[in-house]
Amino acid sequence: MTTGAVSNNQPTTAVLNGRVNPKGAETTYFFQYGTTSLFGVNTTSTSVGSGNRGLRVSVAIGGLAPYTTYHYRLVAMNS
Repeated sequence: MTTGAVSNNQPTTAVLNGRVNPKGAETTYFFQYGTTSLFGVNTTSTSVGSGNRGLRVSVAIGGLAPYTTYHYRLVAMNS
């Protein structure tokens, strides 16, 4: 799993990107983000299946405060 760069960055919206490799196990992912390194907001958990190759993942987020620094990370979970 790798947290990627933000794309389509606008004053109140952005797209968070990353890469997840399930390595053969049913895997879900979500992003955490917020104005501190404690994050505070989780996106909806989404399945990436159980393949054996890296998959690009992204989530569009909104409701951001304009011209404010946000911290974010990708979280992937499986057995």
